Amino acid sequence: MLTLICGGSGSGKSVLAERLLAAAAPSGRRFYLATMRPDGREAGERIRRHRARRAGSGFITLERYAGLADLNFPEGAAALLECLGNLAANLMFPPSGGPASAPGEIWRSLERLRRGTRELIVVTNEIFSDGEDYSPETENYRTVLAEANRRLGECGDRVVEMVCGLPLVHKGELPGEPLVSPRDFPSPGQGGGMILVVGGRGAGKMAYVKSAYGYADSDISAAEFDSRPVLADLQSLVREKPVPPEALLPGLMKRKIIICDEVGCGVVPLDPGERAWRDRVGRLCALLAARADRVIRVCCGLPVFIKGGAFAEVNSPSALEVDSGANGLRHS
Repeated sequence: MLTLICGGSGSGKSVLAERLLAAAAPSGRRFYLATMRPDGREAGERIRRHRARRAGSGFITLERYAGLADLNFPEGAAALLECLGNLAANLMFPPSGGPASAPGEIWRSLERLRRGTRELIVVTNEIFSDGEDYSPETENYRTVLAEANRRLGECGDRVVEMVCGLPLVHKGELPGEPLVSPRDFPSPGQGGGMILVVGGRGAGKMAYVKSAYGYADSDISAAEFDSRPVLADLQSLVREKPVPPEALLPGLMKRKIIICDEVGCGVVPLDPGERAWRDRVGRLCALLAARADRVIRVCCGLPVFIKGGAFAEVNSPSALEVDSGANGLRHS
């Protein structure tokens, strides 16, 4: 069994991957392959958070920044590679300044992991949707990672994209109930009818909200807390208020609809402030999605219902079908 999990910064990829690993094999046969180098305070803090979340999970953590050739797993083992983006970067841009590994080494590493485990879960990054131009070295990195993602998608049994902490299943299906749920983002109450609308810049989010729910410009505030029922440009509000995402929840939960650009995709920014902002936006959207009655992603002006539906609640999406009543797509 091969599962590929992709998504932007703070989208919940690791939470889902770890829960799948915990269900894939008994304790003692769950291997967590950590590829992030502990370079600097920011990386160290991220590693610390991940270790704290894995505590008591029965995972055997192996820190492998590049070399995977000599790994041997016991029979029936399951492994989680966290993550493919780091592995590719480590191989292509070695910190010692030594020779870079050829792109084919990335795929050979994945093939060795597939052959050596009963179940392999691979986390990868969505770094292709920001429309930016980068240096030739970075563009080559994106090309190599994209090719690896496509090959995994073709041969994989499951392909899952994480959006605001919710699984959007493109291939295969998730076992049982949704593995990422409000329990992962504790809430004192229910959504109270709140709707979260996300999508890329220019995707048609605002036009959809006005058309589907009858709101006018006067009902919509732009990145500010006031009494209006719709708050747009959530990502700008997060930039203006650099506080923990949980601190913004009380004011946001008073809104009927919250609109946010998806900013977590694309190459990780060099500026630490930009990286922190993207991560806060992603984490806040996951917190809101866990509390919302409905989560809608707008693409090319059309709504995709990731949580909830036009007329009924939908859980654990596994296929797309036309929902003519909503003039869009629904997962069911």
